[in-house]
Amino acid sequence: MEKSEQTLFDEKACLIYEYDNRSPLFVRKAKKEIDSHNLDSAVEILTIGIHRFPDYATAYFLLGKALSLQGKYPEALKIYKQGSTLIDSEATYEFYEKEVEQGSRLATSLLEPILILIVGGLVGLIVVAMLLPIFEIGRGLR
Repeated sequence: MEKSEQTLFDEKACLIYEYDNRSPLFVRKAKKEIDSHNLDSAVEILTIGIHRFPDYATAYFLLGKALSLQGKYPEALKIYKQGSTLIDSEATYEFYEKEVEQGSRLATSLLEPILILIVGGLVGLIVVAMLLPIFEIGRGLR
């Protein structure tokens, strides 16, 4: 099976980064880590890379994406704002703000049914705990 040109390029970029991690190719390596769901590794690579290349706007947007995927929405918004400021684009920030808002809504909507089940289970346990002694008293009267 042949690999696409893009895949080959990404692999080469990652190899170059691994050889010299001071390379601006850190963004390619971080993207590969995000695609592999290694979010902590991606955040670490991007944080170090941004420290070395503070004017690299793409790194900020990728770091924002990684933080969003980790559920760290306020931090992601802050990072997106920094990247948008670098490229002087309020529209870009508004786009990513909507993305983060949708992500947080999705996380909340997935959490609500789970919380309802947990609360329902607790209420059920309390009801059973209250009714068992009543049934025991009823059995004792026979």
